[in-house]
Amino acid sequence: MAAAMAVFLAAANPKNLLLTIGAAVAIAELGVSASAQAGGLAVFVFLGTLAPGIPLAVSLLMRERGAAILADVRSWMVRENVTIIAVLCLIFAAKLLGDALFGLGS
Repeated sequence: MAAAMAVFLAAANPKNLLLTIGAAVAIAELGVSASAQAGGLAVFVFLGTLAPGIPLAVSLLMRERGAAILADVRSWMVRENVTIIAVLCLIFAAKLLGDALFGLGS
């Protein structure tokens, strides 16, 4: 049983699985046609592939120069990690607060 769970967790990262389920539920709740739901799923998948796809493309297309650029970006992200996380938390908090306030009005 534990081996099966380990294989499952290795194949499907729980964080990614939860994000995908959340996106699927959000798209399904829109009440749009199946083709519009498929379009929404396609946009979700496209946006999800950008995070690993852009650095890969930079690395493959720009070779050594791309490696230097990616190293600089990594250095900046490590240095500014606290600020990046704070801004993301602020954005999520504003979204949740906006949803709560507008939800109370309806």
